[in-house]
Parts: sequence; structure tokens; C-alpha cells
Amino acid sequence: MNVFVSQQFKESVSEASANSKIYLAYGKAEAWANDAAPTTPQSCLCTLRDAWNTMIGGKNITGNDLEHVVPRYNWTSGVEYAQFYDRDGDIRESNSQFYVLNSSYGIYKCLSNNYGSVSTTEPTSTNPNTVSQTADGYIWKYMYTLNSEDKYRFLTDDWMPVRTLTEDNGSDQWAVQASAGSGDGSIYAILIESGGSYANSDNIVISISGTGEGANAYANVVGGVIDKVIIDDFGSGYEATPTITVTGGGGAGGANLRAIIPPPGGHGSDPLYELGGRNILLNARVTGSEEDKIPIVNEIRQLSFILDPLRTSDGTVMANTAYKQTTDITLTGVGSAYVEDEYVYQGGTFTTATFSGRVVEWDSANSKVKLNRVVGIPTADVLIGQNTGTTGFIVSTSDPELEKYSGRMLYIENFEPITRDENQTENFQIVLQF
Repeated sequence: MNVFVSQQFKESVSEASANSKIYLAYGKAEAWANDAAPTTPQSCLCTLRDAWNTMIGGKNITGNDLEHVVPRYNWTSGVEYAQFYDRDGDIRESNSQFYVLNSSYGIYKCLSNNYGSVSTTEPTSTNPNTVSQTADGYIWKYMYTLNSEDKYRFLTDDWMPVRTLTEDNGSDQWAVQASAGSGDGSIYAILIESGGSYANSDNIVISISGTGEGANAYANVVGGVIDKVIIDDFGSGYEATPTITVTGGGGAGGANLRAIIPPPGGHGSDPLYELGGRNILLNARVTGSEEDKIPIVNEIRQLSFILDPLRTSDGTVMANTAYKQTTDITLTGVGSAYVEDEYVYQGGTFTTATFSGRVVEWDSANSKVKLNRVVGIPTADVLIGQNTGTTGFIVSTSDPELEKYSGRMLYIENFEPITRDENQTENFQIVLQF
């Protein structure tokens, strides 16, 4: 169910007719009390208000910036991996290590862990049409391989991307999905619920009956007890759990075996649901000034994500690619430069100011000052720098593009200062958990 909910969220943003917009917001040019130890965001209105008041600008997040992810498990020798189990409804929700990422960025699903053995042989086969059995007795199903964009944008130390393809893109994954049906209803593992007690291991016969056909297996017996079942033909078409009977062998007998069957469509047919991709990684990238919307001369210390913010100009949901969130004031007769992070004001003193704001950027070429933490409404009068004493007369004012406090703030993160540059791209990866 959580996978479905995360799908709905992603589709609401990524479809051509998407009715939701998510925007990344940059802010907090001013220093923390201790820049090496940024303040932790709190779940309170004060944090929300401060984020809006110190916001500088941002950009739209599109469907290409979101991807389903699952916990990352690098294949490691000596680890016992969980195996797929058709009756374990929590296997995808409990972060069980039933799949791995190998050293070539291939993803493999464990179908058999050789009765609780540790894995010592890395899975490497990329044959889309069948499963592979490694020297350690594990049986793996190759699912897909991460491409360069996956690795750059959506692979982290803790998460890796997962998706189900809906059309042929020429990849190995499509070949896996297309051929998965040939293994639908095959038996790749048999559980031993009771190993029984047998006097003569040579005469034990395992019979598999049910809706499918062709599966064949034999018993490995140690001390009169079946400790492993080796499947030498996986068969096909077993839609329901087949009946397994054990005959011969003498003694008390009593072995109880049960087959594990694949999900509908076969292993590899739907990686998103098979691996439980219920979480979304949001990769936000901001390059330079984003068409002069986000100043590059100051630092940033905070990012946030806003769902469906409104335009200041007309109250409709914002639809621009990028936006500015500073109050921009053009002046004339400026005697000297305003400086970043100082306050400017109108009125007799700063304490009694009728208008004030904090300088994010002073654009000397255009005699324009860009402000946040704005209080009051500026008038066509002198604007005074609190620290520098710089003065200039206001000619025109441009308001922030987003209506303050509109939409829903989904996430806020504080960090140490990042100095921006026109040739620099900031790349942020945030996981939304469903």
C-alpha cells in the first residue's frame, strides 16, 4: 500500500497534466549563532515563519527529479541474505536484505540462500531470461543495472533507485521484465518445515504436484534427516502452492516440505513492487543564478520544499521554472555601496523604522538592492544602510514572486554555509518516506 501512495505522490508531480507543483527554496544568507553547528529545524510555526522570512529564491522540481528508492545493500561476502518468501507479507516493509547491489551496480534478488548459508560468491550474471546459481549455492534473479544518471542523482550510501519500466528503452531491465513470465510459477526454493526421520536415504522420492508442471527435486539427507532439497528442474505454471510429498526411505518419515512460488508475473516483472520502493528520493539541482532568480554573491544555509505555493501577482499556483523571493529595490543617488547582511530602513532610526529589510545582494551595476526579512512597505523616499550609513532614493520596488506562507512546507533542512558561484551547481538529495 505504501508503494501505491508514493506512486500517487510522484505521479501528481511528474505527469504532463500534474496538478501539484513542488518547489525547492533556498534561504538563510545570515549566519547561524554558530555556523559550524546549524540550528536544528523545529516542528513549530516559528521555524516555518523564519524559513519564509529568510527565503531567497528557488526552482520547480519536476518528475525527472524524483525517483523511488529502496535501502541500499551492497553485496558482501560472509553475509547471510534473506531469501524471497511468498508468505512473508512484511519482507518488503521490514528492510529485509533479500536483494543486493553488486560491485558493477547490478541489482539481484535472492531466491534461495541455500538454507541459511552465508553468501561467499558475488552474483554477476546479467542473463535476463533465467536465474543464476552461484558456487555458494545461492540462487539469484538479476533485476536491472543502474545507469549513469541513476548513480549520479539517486544513489546514496543508504539508498538506491528502483523503478518498473512501462515501455521498451532498450535496457537489460526491459529484457528482464519482458522475459519474467517464462519463470512465472517456477519453483526456485523449497522450505523444510520438518526434516523427518529416515533409515535409508537412497530411496527417498520427492513428488511435486499442482497446477504447474515439470518441477523436480531430490533430498540431501544427513543423519537420517532431510537438511536440503536440491531442485534440478524449476518447472513452471504453479499458480498456487503445490503439494509436495515425500515417500520411501524407511524409518518414521514425516518430512514436511513446502515450495515457494514467485509473485504474479514472475521474478523481475515488477521491480518497484517486488523490492518495495515505497520511498521517494528528491534530487534538487540549482545551477548558478537560475536566470538571475537566485543571487550568487551570498551564502545559503537552508533549503526547504514547498507544495503548491501561490503566485504573489494573482494568487494562482506557481508554475515558473525558477522564482525570486527577495524584495528588489531600485535606487538613485546612491553615495556608496550597501553591504550584504546589513539592514536597511526608512524612518528616523532603525528602531522606529517604518520599513526595513536585510541585504541579500547589492547589485551596483543596476543600483538595486535585494532584501529578505522585510517588514513594512517601502515608500519613494530615502533608504538608509544601518551599518554603512549608505543612502539612496527608492525609484521602484519588485515584490517576491511567492505569496508568503502559501502552499504547504514539506521539509526544511539547515546546514553549514555554502558559498555560491555562477559556475557552480548545488545537488541535494532528500528522501521522503511513505
